[in-house]
Amino acid sequence: MTDGERDLERTLQKLHEEGITGGVETAPGDGMHVWIGDDTRRIASGQIDAATRWLAETAARMFPRSRFAQEFKLARLTRRS
Repeated sequence: MTDGERDLERTLQKLHEEGITGGVETAPGDGMHVWIGDDTRRIASGQIDAATRWLAETAARMFPRSRFAQEFKLARLTRRS
């Protein structure tokens, strides 16, 4: 398993623990579709890192009071320092 795959798995697990619906599905030609909340919020991506980043950023924006969002924002702040 690559680091990108582990990051995606961890992100999905954290969202699941918060009760936030999301997922990944393979798609011929597009690589994969990543979605959150409902079917209207999705992205097609051939790059697992880009898909993971989109999923985390979208979850933080859609669910700003969740523990996931707070941890995501803190991680971004500490990376900038």
